[in-house]
Amino acid sequence: MKLDIADAKALAALAPSALTAYLRGRGWAAVRVEHEVGFFHKELDGEDMACDVPLRQDARDYARRVREVLDNLALIEGRSQYDIYQDLIRTNQDIVRISIDVPASGRVALDEAGVLFSATRDLVLAAACSAHTHRAYFARRKPQRAIEYLRHVNLAAPEAGSFVVVLESPLPSPFAHQQTLGVSDPLEDEPFERAALLTLATAGMTVQKSIEISTASGSVERFSTDVEAGVNANYCDALATLLEEGPGRDVSMAFSWSPSRPAVRSIPSRLVFSKNDASVLRAAAKFLKERAPVTSFELIGQVVKLEALALAQGGNVTVAGLVDDAVRQVQFAADAGDYQRAIEAHQHERIVSVEGELVKDGRSFRLSNPRMFSVAS
Repeated sequence: MKLDIADAKALAALAPSALTAYLRGRGWAAVRVEHEVGFFHKELDGEDMACDVPLRQDARDYARRVREVLDNLALIEGRSQYDIYQDLIRTNQDIVRISIDVPASGRVALDEAGVLFSATRDLVLAAACSAHTHRAYFARRKPQRAIEYLRHVNLAAPEAGSFVVVLESPLPSPFAHQQTLGVSDPLEDEPFERAALLTLATAGMTVQKSIEISTASGSVERFSTDVEAGVNANYCDALATLLEEGPGRDVSMAFSWSPSRPAVRSIPSRLVFSKNDASVLRAAAKFLKERAPVTSFELIGQVVKLEALALAQGGNVTVAGLVDDAVRQVQFAADAGDYQRAIEAHQHERIVSVEGELVKDGRSFRLSNPRMFSVAS
């Protein structure tokens, strides 16, 4: 279908930087600038193509010149001006399309749609949290940087096809991330906005592989190695919700990277998940939550075991205390001073307390980074 753009205001609203970034992202090269016009060339099927871009948005004939650019691109790309215009207004944005299968009626219930939008938000937030710091589970407090990022992601107008949630993630100006001296490492120089969506994609790729391995092995142990790839329990839960809602849906995620900042990693343009994957994802989420450290956990109880090769170096202390409303034995490494106090507490059957990060390791528990060890008088 041929849809042309005739609205002068819409044409005038396209910034020169959007036009030039669009062309550069599609292989056009700027060859020169003359009289407030940028001249771009590209070889296509052995033929040299030219495209002239107006560089002064305040010029009186700017809208007309932009229309000429759209005419040329529509002819060269074999697409409508409307489709090209939609890409142009998103030149400095990354786009994610999350789509689900819908019934033949093309409709979903209002309550179901609300759950799908909420799960999409949770999925993007989970990826942003992992982009900030890798962790198996984000229980209550989410990184502030991830929350701030989510406030800048926009929900675009619906698109034709299945039920599609279109997310627009604005990027900072590409000039803001260029170094004046030397060449930066493109992998290290990604702005957080891009890193969040790269994590959304790479975590999805990793989850796909882990689902296959878990299905074959009958165990979700594989997911314990996926945290460094951005997978967390929140991500698995959110994706499972998308797959489970209603009678169960297949879900796809499609990525379109901003031409003003081309993606430097090899990421598939589309990831597909089956509704049958939901059960594996729920099990993986539970598995990751159980193994996620509980930060600032205060362990209170009695010393039941002491192990040390040399008292001067400290040793391992095991305390029986409450964990998840049940008495569990938790081990931690104590320095020489705390170990001596633990010996005395054990001899006199006194209550001790110590703070740290509670970690479940198989069927046992340990306290990492122990601090503030004390013995009740």
